[in-house]
Amino acid sequence: MARTVRNSNLETRSARLKLTRERFFWCGVSKGLALGYRRTRKTGWGTWTARLLDPARQARSPESPYSYVLIGRADDYEDADGREILTYHQAADKARELAATSRGAGLELTGPYTVEDAARDYLLWFRVHRKSYAATKTVIDAHVLPCFRRRRLEDLTTRELQKWHEAIAATAARIRAPRNARGVQATLRREDPHESVRPLLVR
Repeated sequence: MARTVRNSNLETRSARLKLTRERFFWCGVSKGLALGYRRTRKTGWGTWTARLLDPARQARSPESPYSYVLIGRADDYEDADGREILTYHQAADKARELAATSRGAGLELTGPYTVEDAARDYLLWFRVHRKSYAATKTVIDAHVLPCFRRRRLEDLTTRELQKWHEAIAATAARIRAPRNARGVQATLRREDPHESVRPLLVR
């Protein structure tokens, strides 16, 4: 593995836990590749994200030339396992491997943070901090992902979520969840594209 760039803010858990929450801290790993750390108020622990200069995205949208991939949790409160929980150096190595594989195969990396990404992060936190993991995952799989899986989190609106919630509330029985999910999708497709809505600020 290539030698990892030293970064006093990200290398140790004690240094990372002093950083401001809810914002990214980036460190260059190699040309066109950076490793980011972000810790939220909700989970407490941070996550590692790879940021890769993506020629395909750059050609389509010069003002947004990067792709982002969530690569794992930081070892802020648990020992690293080299798979899901990573040290700074392990995360940098994984980012390099991901970049090399994607560039070598001519693949475009995952774009912005989606509802599916948020659901995965939430369930990682839920498994550690709550007891009803299985039930919560069932609800997310049945009601959230079928409707919003690929949607960018920042694109969701308050009105859209209100209509989705109303559709869910109208169908209480769990056995009708698949039909309900299709109904919600149809309802959202009938949303007036000219309706003025306030963007939902996700914190």
